[in-house]
Amino acid sequence: MMLLLLCLIVLSAGVAVALYADKDTGHVMISLYGNTVETNAMVALVAVLLVFVVFYFLVRMLSVPKRYFRWRRHSRLAKSRRSLERGLVQLAEGHWEKAERLLTKGAKHSDTPMIHHLVAARAAQELGATSRRDYYLRLANENNKDAELAVGLTQANLQREQGQLELAHTTLEHLHTRKPRHSLVLKQLMDAYIARGDWNLVLHMLPEAAKRGAISIPRAEELERSAYHGLLEQAAERQDAHELRRVWEKMPRDHSRNQEMVADYARLLANVDHEAGDEVAAELAYSINRRWNPSLVYLYGALVAPNVDNQLEIAQRWLEDHKEEPALLLTLGRLCVRKQLWGLARSYLEASLRLLPHAETFRELGALLEKLNEKSAALECYRQALAMVPGTAGLPKPDEPRLASAPAMTAPAAHLITARGSQPSTQHQLT
Repeated sequence: MMLLLLCLIVLSAGVAVALYADKDTGHVMISLYGNTVETNAMVALVAVLLVFVVFYFLVRMLSVPKRYFRWRRHSRLAKSRRSLERGLVQLAEGHWEKAERLLTKGAKHSDTPMIHHLVAARAAQELGATSRRDYYLRLANENNKDAELAVGLTQANLQREQGQLELAHTTLEHLHTRKPRHSLVLKQLMDAYIARGDWNLVLHMLPEAAKRGAISIPRAEELERSAYHGLLEQAAERQDAHELRRVWEKMPRDHSRNQEMVADYARLLANVDHEAGDEVAAELAYSINRRWNPSLVYLYGALVAPNVDNQLEIAQRWLEDHKEEPALLLTLGRLCVRKQLWGLARSYLEASLRLLPHAETFRELGALLEKLNEKSAALECYRQALAMVPGTAGLPKPDEPRLASAPAMTAPAAHLITARGSQPSTQHQLT
């Protein structure tokens, strides 16, 4: 439309020139390098207009390729964005192959190829193509060097999901050297250490992680307790009593006074060092004296220590304030059996059963009666114990506190019941 209008203007100008060219409108003379050109003023004006029009069209013609390439680029960008959108839809719907194809195709002409490659890496991961996944991640990093952290975190997540824990750990270690204070890097590296059971490294990183907000303060305290517990168990697995004691000694007081931790330490040390009975008994007694705990009282009676006289004396002092505690009466009965105080042991066990009938106490009393050659009474106790095993009648109701069943500790070689299920839980303590 503009071109047609311009042509009409030029034609009108030509007509005007034709009408007034024969009149005396003045003349124009141009002298250049000794050459002189003289013409009518109107003709000169038309010549100037024609030169301008020709120049204008030449400029427009020269700009056509630029406009073409600009249009082509916008077209490709639009197609790339559509490919990204369709690829994300296919990925969300679980069509991994289509998603990967669309995303990689659109990355060629995209202004954000890193996003295409990151999402394509996820699609390749779902297809189990780890080599293609790593290739896409490498391309994403090359496309945007400033996004090294984002690419690295994505890579670590994908590696962990694939079960490549060592590779994920290596990736996170590298990111930590580059961004030692980044909260997400700290959090994921902590998770990697926890998954590997590197409890010393967990303890080393906890202060910085809490300071940077990677984990909350309550979570940090929980992880610290879990880390020390993990170190205790690792030392016990290696049968290293020295390391077990070293971990316990360096443990913060808040954790070493936690009665669940005390119970775990007592159980582990008694099983690793069979000569540590008196040491374990003293640790349990100290914790019980600080705060009464039927679970620890139960363990105290299950422990076989050389100085059974001292054990019995301490337990009898507890009886002054806890006369109607079934767990304590069971413990006293066991200790009296080891001292061969048959009558006293029998009275304690029978008193415990009057307060709380329980299969384990019936078994202990049955074993004692068998020693006393009271066969029929012993058989009746065993029958009562069998009637109270899980799935049969006689068990306390779920909301009632009860002792957990465990085999009678009559063999002198037994040191401590090790199964967690063989002691009363802290949620179901006896009252």
